[in-house]
Amino acid sequence: MVIELTWQTMISLSVVVLVAFLIPVLLQLRRSAQKVERLADELETQLPDILKNLNQITADLAAMVHSGRNQVEAIGEAVNQAKGLVDNMVHFEKDVKNRHRRSLLQSFKVLSAAVKAVQAFILAFGKRRQ
Repeated sequence: MVIELTWQTMISLSVVVLVAFLIPVLLQLRRSAQKVERLADELETQLPDILKNLNQITADLAAMVHSGRNQVEAIGEAVNQAKGLVDNMVHFEKDVKNRHRRSLLQSFKVLSAAVKAVQAFILAFGKRRQ
Protein backbone atom coordinates (compact mmCIF):
# COMPACT_ATOMS: atom_id res chain seq x y z
CA MET A 1 0.00 0.00 0.00
CA VAL A 2 2.82 2.36 0.72
CA ILE A 3 4.26 1.77 -2.72
CA GLU A 4 0.87 2.42 -4.25
CA LEU A 5 0.58 5.69 -2.44
CA THR A 6 3.92 6.76 -3.69
CA TRP A 7 2.92 6.01 -7.27
CA GLN A 8 -0.39 7.73 -6.78
CA THR A 9 1.36 10.70 -5.21
CA MET A 10 3.81 10.91 -8.07
CA ILE A 11 1.05 10.74 -10.63
CA SER A 12 -0.92 13.39 -8.75
CA LEU A 13 2.11 15.64 -8.54
CA SER A 14 2.78 15.14 -12.27
CA VAL A 15 -0.79 16.11 -13.11
CA VAL A 16 -0.52 19.21 -10.88
CA VAL A 17 2.77 20.22 -12.54
CA LEU A 18 1.29 19.57 -15.97
CA VAL A 19 -1.79 21.68 -15.18
CA ALA A 20 0.41 24.42 -13.72
CA PHE A 21 2.46 24.41 -16.96
CA LEU A 22 -0.60 24.30 -19.23
CA ILE A 23 -2.39 27.26 -17.62
CA PRO A 24 0.10 29.93 -18.89
CA VAL A 25 0.27 28.17 -22.26
CA LEU A 26 -3.50 28.20 -22.55
CA LEU A 27 -3.64 31.87 -21.47
CA GLN A 28 -1.04 32.80 -24.11
CA LEU A 29 -2.96 30.77 -26.69
CA ARG A 30 -6.14 32.67 -25.75
CA ARG A 31 -4.36 36.05 -26.12
CA SER A 32 -2.97 35.00 -29.50
CA ALA A 33 -6.43 33.91 -30.66
CA GLN A 34 -7.85 37.28 -29.58
CA LYS A 35 -5.12 39.12 -31.53
CA VAL A 36 -5.85 37.02 -34.61
CA GLU A 37 -9.56 37.78 -34.22
CA ARG A 38 -8.88 41.55 -33.96
CA LEU A 39 -6.61 41.37 -36.99
CA ALA A 40 -9.28 39.49 -38.93
CA ASP A 41 -11.87 42.12 -37.98
CA GLU A 42 -9.54 44.93 -39.03
CA LEU A 43 -8.80 43.20 -42.32
CA GLU A 44 -12.50 42.65 -42.89
CA THR A 45 -13.17 46.37 -42.54
CA GLN A 46 -10.11 47.65 -44.46
CA LEU A 47 -9.65 45.02 -47.14
CA PRO A 48 -12.59 46.12 -49.37
CA ASP A 49 -11.20 49.68 -49.53
CA ILE A 50 -7.71 48.38 -50.21
CA LEU A 51 -9.00 46.14 -53.01
CA LYS A 52 -11.03 49.01 -54.46
CA ASN A 53 -7.92 51.23 -54.49
CA LEU A 54 -5.86 48.42 -55.99
CA ASN A 55 -8.42 47.94 -58.76
CA GLN A 56 -8.38 51.69 -59.48
CA ILE A 57 -4.58 51.75 -59.57
CA THR A 58 -4.59 48.76 -61.93
CA ALA A 59 -7.11 50.44 -64.23
CA ASP A 60 -5.12 53.71 -64.20
CA LEU A 61 -1.90 51.85 -64.94
CA ALA A 62 -3.52 49.97 -67.82
CA ALA A 63 -4.80 53.27 -69.25
CA MET A 64 -1.33 54.83 -68.94
CA VAL A 65 0.28 51.86 -70.67
CA HIS A 66 -2.30 52.03 -73.47
CA SER A 67 -1.77 55.78 -73.84
CA GLY A 68 2.00 55.34 -73.82
CA ARG A 69 1.74 52.65 -76.48
CA ASN A 70 -0.41 54.95 -78.64
CA GLN A 71 2.07 57.80 -78.20
CA VAL A 72 5.00 55.56 -79.10
CA GLU A 73 3.16 54.47 -82.25
CA ALA A 74 2.39 58.10 -83.11
CA ILE A 75 6.03 59.08 -82.57
CA GLY A 76 7.15 56.17 -84.74
CA GLU A 77 4.78 57.30 -87.46
CA ALA A 78 6.06 60.90 -87.19
CA VAL A 79 9.66 59.68 -87.38
CA ASN A 80 8.83 57.67 -90.51
CA GLN A 81 7.18 60.72 -92.07
CA ALA A 82 10.18 62.90 -91.18
CA LYS A 83 12.52 60.30 -92.67
CA GLY A 84 10.43 60.27 -95.84
CA LEU A 85 10.53 64.07 -95.96
CA VAL A 86 14.32 64.10 -95.52
CA ASP A 87 14.69 61.44 -98.22
CA ASN A 88 12.53 63.53 -100.55
CA MET A 89 14.61 66.64 -99.80
CA VAL A 90 17.86 64.76 -100.49
CA HIS A 91 16.45 63.46 -103.77
CA PHE A 92 15.26 66.98 -104.71
CA GLU A 93 18.67 68.45 -103.83
CA LYS A 94 20.46 65.90 -106.02
CA ASP A 95 17.99 66.58 -108.81
CA VAL A 96 18.54 70.35 -108.57
CA LYS A 97 22.33 69.90 -108.48
CA ASN A 98 22.22 67.72 -111.58
CA ARG A 99 20.00 70.19 -113.45
CA HIS A 100 22.17 73.18 -112.51
CA ARG A 101 25.32 71.27 -113.30
CA ARG A 102 23.98 70.41 -116.76
CA SER A 103 22.76 73.94 -117.44
CA LEU A 104 25.98 75.44 -116.06
CA LEU A 105 28.02 73.06 -118.23
CA GLN A 106 25.88 74.01 -121.22
CA SER A 107 26.37 77.70 -120.41
CA PHE A 108 30.15 77.22 -120.25
CA LYS A 109 30.07 75.43 -123.58
CA VAL A 110 28.11 78.29 -125.17
CA LEU A 111 30.38 80.89 -123.57
CA SER A 112 33.47 78.98 -124.71
CA ALA A 113 32.10 78.78 -128.24
CA ALA A 114 31.31 82.51 -128.14
CA VAL A 115 34.84 83.32 -126.93
CA LYS A 116 36.31 81.17 -129.71
CA ALA A 117 34.05 82.88 -132.23
CA VAL A 118 35.15 86.31 -131.02
CA GLN A 119 38.80 85.25 -131.12
CA ALA A 120 38.35 83.89 -134.64
CA PHE A 121 36.58 87.11 -135.67
CA ILE A 122 39.34 89.24 -134.17
CA LEU A 123 42.03 87.17 -135.86
CA ALA A 124 40.21 87.31 -139.19
CA PHE A 125 39.44 91.03 -138.92
CA GLY A 126 42.96 91.75 -137.66
CA LYS A 127 44.56 89.99 -140.63
CA ARG A 128 42.47 91.98 -143.09
CA ARG A 129 43.56 95.25 -141.59
CA GLN A 130 47.19 94.43 -141.90
